[in-house]
Amino acid sequence: LKLSALPQGLQWLSLSVNSLSSTVDLTRLPSNLTFLDLSYNKLFGPVDVTALPPGLEELNLQMNSFIGNLDLRSLPLTLRVLSGSFNSWNDTLDLSAAPASLLLVDLTHCLFTRLVLSAHILSGAQEMKMDLSDNPYFLPLPPTPAWVKVISSSQSSDSLALMGQQLRSFTAMLSGCDPVNISWQL
Repeated sequence: LKLSALPQGLQWLSLSVNSLSSTVDLTRLPSNLTFLDLSYNKLFGPVDVTALPPGLEELNLQMNSFIGNLDLRSLPLTLRVLSGSFNSWNDTLDLSAAPASLLLVDLTHCLFTRLVLSAHILSGAQEMKMDLSDNPYFLPLPPTPAWVKVISSSQSSDSLALMGQQLRSFTAMLSGCDPVNISWQL
């Protein structure tokens, strides 16, 4: 899928539910793009998200057949929503350098086996919602800073909500895992 030929002034693009079947290059998108939705297609192969447009606010890649490592260490500082569920990304989910603007991360039903978080990623955010359910076990969980709170909902899968609260410990209830108590010194 050749997205490099799109007009540079393009700000919003949705190609969802089009049965598109190819690899995709996200490294040469229009510089003014703020919204990109490629969900519910048949896109495949590795995908590079390290050179996204600097003003991108929403990226939806869910329900495709992407594989390999998903490098999230160079996301745009403006990104608010990252949705990539139901893909075959694997290995480490590294959110240690995620932008403070990020409010929603949905990476359910992938193949991540390790989670990396850092306290600085939410220095300016009020609340961040993260759904990582139905990934292989994230145990042991990383050292967890005071802004992490786990909320369990009977109406949906367990979710990890990151909030600006000074907690001393919590019990993690991630899908497919036994409860894990996490505590730290403040």
